[in-house]
Amino acid sequence: MRFIKIYPVLISFLFLSCGAPSVKKYIPIPYTASGNGFDYAHKSPPVADIPIVLQGDKWLAHYTNDLLPYWTMPDALGDPQGNFPTYRQMDGAVSGDHTARYPRMIGRQVFVYSMGFLMTGDTKLLQYAKDGIDWLTEKAKDTKAGGWYPMLDAKGNPYGKSPKTAQDLAYTIQGFAAYFFVTRDPAAEKEILESCGLIFDPAKYWDAPNQRVKNAMDFSMQKAADSPSDGWDLVAQLDQINAYMLLSQPVLTEQSNRQLFLERMKLLAEGLVANFWEDGIFWGANNMKGKFPGPHLDFGHTLKSYWMILRIDKRLPGHPFSVFLSNNVYFWVDLAYQESKGMWADKMSGYDSVQPSGRSWWIYAECDQLTADLNLIDYRYTPVLEKTAANWVKFIDTEYLCGEVYPGVSYSGGKSGNGNPASTSKCNEWKNGFHTTEHALVMYILGKNLEGKPVDLYFAVPPSQADTFIAKPYLFEGTEVTRANLGNFTVDGTVLTKVKVTFKDIY
Repeated sequence: MRFIKIYPVLISFLFLSCGAPSVKKYIPIPYTASGNGFDYAHKSPPVADIPIVLQGDKWLAHYTNDLLPYWTMPDALGDPQGNFPTYRQMDGAVSGDHTARYPRMIGRQVFVYSMGFLMTGDTKLLQYAKDGIDWLTEKAKDTKAGGWYPMLDAKGNPYGKSPKTAQDLAYTIQGFAAYFFVTRDPAAEKEILESCGLIFDPAKYWDAPNQRVKNAMDFSMQKAADSPSDGWDLVAQLDQINAYMLLSQPVLTEQSNRQLFLERMKLLAEGLVANFWEDGIFWGANNMKGKFPGPHLDFGHTLKSYWMILRIDKRLPGHPFSVFLSNNVYFWVDLAYQESKGMWADKMSGYDSVQPSGRSWWIYAECDQLTADLNLIDYRYTPVLEKTAANWVKFIDTEYLCGEVYPGVSYSGGKSGNGNPASTSKCNEWKNGFHTTEHALVMYILGKNLEGKPVDLYFAVPPSQADTFIAKPYLFEGTEVTRANLGNFTVDGTVLTKVKVTFKDIY
């Protein structure tokens, strides 16, 4: 009952006509509050035996054995290679019923391969990633109107004239950011800088007076495609940070761009709080605050918003969000965790309650990731993570050799995957390998830290940069221990040096 001690309880009154309003267990403390915030410095984990399910190598093996086969089979790679199919069946075969390609999903698949190389050093994964960004550059980039096509046909031709959403742009660029992070490829960096420029261009996506990213531009990129009735969309802001800015910012080539991206992320974080945060929740649309249910109203979006702000705050001088985070984030993590089941809930049904509904793979992953990051502060969540990590196995598809995860499990934790072999529930217009790969990567890095062991990650950079490039342990900070040159190889004729960098003291 930690939060009853920390947060004052609001008194609820009974109304005969409408019943009792939900009791808020704490008073949300605003961004401007003063007080003691987080101490972000690395803390050594307690000396203890670490459960196998939280050990780093367990998660590296999970990526390699449970996830990667689904993404390295021939049908996953496309024809030509890089034209990754958006819709695939339970056994990994390309769906014959759905042939459209979504560039945002190709970008996410590039992330799978790029971060797979980061974890394993397997160079063939880097070639798959390069093929994906080459296909995007050639086919998905709208060189006339600007931005990126929202949809392509099976051959890579523009399909339809839907609005170009800010969220679609973010996840298309995610592929370029992931590839750039491990290679420092200048062409990938160029696309990151240009697309981020569109987001912050007042003539395009940026609504400067309201400090927010517009939901979408029309297909011609001439006018905003916001719908007043829909309100402002949380993910239009959040996914700029989540998909590419946080990953690429500390390793951009020019210091001026690193500083610019940091300032822009601070703007986005401030806008998230000012426009979407109320009563501790990050609401999916600014005009839906206080309304249950609502768009994007779940623990996934709220906890991911807190996580992105936490990661930005660690990079900002003075840590301006630290007090805000320490005052508010713990309550929502604790509400999301269902101790009796050892699992994360999907959605809140009120300010102090959760819906007894099925559990989504991506929300579960986001809850694990934020909680594992918060655990770096004082390691209070190790017992929680031991249970939630053990229950992640319930998502894994063991019926097909290609693996990956079902999109959800039932409230009780039972399998709720589609039994139809032709189902595209594992790979479709909104599900790809991004969340599962990131989950494995985060748990690998933070698992090694919890064990007090070094973290090995792999990069592939131009030979002249092998000794000097900035290396980071994904979104985290840490101390570089060693840097080993593992020799040269080529990707599309470009010579790269494979470098293994070992980190410790993650924070």
